[in-house]
Amino acid sequence: MCAHLIEYSLENDYDPRWDAANKPSVGLALKLGYTDPEEHELMIYWED
Repeated sequence: MCAHLIEYSLENDYDPRWDAANKPSVGLALKLGYTDPEEHELMIYWED
């Protein structure tokens, strides 16, 4: 499914991004061709 989403994105001029939240997700991203994973802080905002 992930590979299909990447292919679809590339075919339709989208820039596919991967937000890896853990080491297994980083591993999958690398297998799918992503490079240079960087840790970053994620902030989520929602109203009650």
